[in-house]
Amino acid sequence: MPDRLALNSPLPRRRAARSRLLPAWTLSAAALAAALPATALAQNNDPRGFVDQLNAPILAVSEDERAYKIYFEAHELIDVADERLAAAMTSLDPGSSTFQDAIGWAGEPGQQEAVGLILEKNRRGSNATQRKIFGLPYGTHNVDDDLIISDFVVYLRDDLLFDREEAYLPRYRELVALLRAEAFRRAENGDTSGACEAILAMTRMTRQLCDRRFYDEKHLGMNMLLDSFIEIRDFMWYYRDTLTIEDFSGIALELERLGLERIQLPTGEELIGQQLIEQIYGADNRVDKNKFPEVMATFDSLDSPLRRFQAEAYWQQVVDKHRSKREVEVALREAVDNWKLRWRLPLHVSLAPDSEFEQLDDLEYAAVKRPIRDLQNLFDLRIPLATQLNGTATAAGIHAYITRERAKLVPGEAMREGEVPARLAQVQPSFVSYETTLLDLYQSGDVKLHYAVIRNTDPRFSHEGYPIDTPEGRVTLEEFWPLLYSFGPDQSEDLGKALVHKPEPQKGDQCEIVFFPNVDAMARQARRR
Repeated sequence: MPDRLALNSPLPRRRAARSRLLPAWTLSAAALAAALPATALAQNNDPRGFVDQLNAPILAVSEDERAYKIYFEAHELIDVADERLAAAMTSLDPGSSTFQDAIGWAGEPGQQEAVGLILEKNRRGSNATQRKIFGLPYGTHNVDDDLIISDFVVYLRDDLLFDREEAYLPRYRELVALLRAEAFRRAENGDTSGACEAILAMTRMTRQLCDRRFYDEKHLGMNMLLDSFIEIRDFMWYYRDTLTIEDFSGIALELERLGLERIQLPTGEELIGQQLIEQIYGADNRVDKNKFPEVMATFDSLDSPLRRFQAEAYWQQVVDKHRSKREVEVALREAVDNWKLRWRLPLHVSLAPDSEFEQLDDLEYAAVKRPIRDLQNLFDLRIPLATQLNGTATAAGIHAYITRERAKLVPGEAMREGEVPARLAQVQPSFVSYETTLLDLYQSGDVKLHYAVIRNTDPRFSHEGYPIDTPEGRVTLEEFWPLLYSFGPDQSEDLGKALVHKPEPQKGDQCEIVFFPNVDAMARQARRR
């Protein structure tokens, strides 16, 4: 699976049940997990034991705290054959040629019924996006037949955790797109409170995906959440003159409650390693020279079946170079423990190179290195993710301040001094609850996001207006416009240079990440004039 699936890439609709469905099991995962300690499950050579261990925490959460069945029922209501769905899957801009298609699709009866189902309060007082977890079990044993028929499932071939297909992900993305399109549809109709409800539900839904058990799911969820923050800033910018102070403050508060610090490492990855180790070693704890090449070739040829014979021949040649079972088990445990330790460190420290996993030899420890994804990508995502959350929540606070002052941000026109906050302290705690939300997490310590008010008397802005180059084109900020930004990965201020708005800048990029105003949207709107 690709590291990132863009929200604007509609996936094909699949309705036929797959042929590799697993047989029904007589003992439930919950019962087996309760009957056997975790160590017994991990040592069990039956692959099903690892699936049960993987699902035990999910199934321990009561049904009315899991959201997956509501999402499934909602997805069954929407019309995915409508060509307008493709427009809803893109980033939305009220001035684009496809915008009316997107919100028109969201407004159809089936989609409206689905939205109501997702946002409806249940008997515990929370809707689907506010439930404790997404909660879809892995495999087909604990999933209803109708979900399997509709591909709202994670398939496991022969109960091997590394050989799986997250078939539900296209369905999940379509529902996320529905909530985003519904937010814009409501805003267009003047229902700003309902619009905020929908777009924040979309954000909580992407946050739920971040709690899944495998790298691919979690990595996609974190990227979708990153996109959600950018989309919220777009939403606030487009409707800045109609959203209320309460709307902006509510957005800031909801973002602060997302709990990014509770995102965990994907526990399923460790179980993949444990399961593979059990598959390739014999009863004498030595590498099984028949099973080893077969299992490793299965992994190598997952996406290319024609490579199976070649892969098996390769692993047969190198089987004697693989380390003993004990050495491999120790290496797996130390790699995971090292990841867990680094995950708890401050963000800038946790990005230190040379993890235990990276130091392992690719051949001698193939049972660890081949099936498990290098989690460094998740470490790398946490800084932009947390910084984008802080920047978006703080931008909401700035919008709230300007709305309170009854001021208007009109591109090409100067503001009046006092219509915008002179410093960030004026938006916290009035509109942003926590001082930690003001932090620039690309920098160590308690360094805040950087804020300036454009003044022609300031040597940094000593000309008529301040030009900013964006991927969408150049825009100019007039006098007394506010500017909220992060230093970005180079951790230095480049205000003397053109600023570049990039959601995921790379190390070495000399740019700022601009959170307010929405310079990309300003550039798009300027092109249309």
